[in-house]
Amino acid sequence: MFSADLTLPKSLHLKVTRRTPLYNGALECRLFRIPLVQGSNRS
Repeated sequence: MFSADLTLPKSLHLKVTRRTPLYNGALECRLFRIPLVQGSNRS
């Protein structure tokens, strides 16, 4: 996921495994790595 909102994954309840800082012009952004799973993460 690529976003300038640094709190977006937490507000969507997504577990991030890697954060890569990038810039979109002068705007600081992050590339969030979120692993995908089949089915549900709930136990």
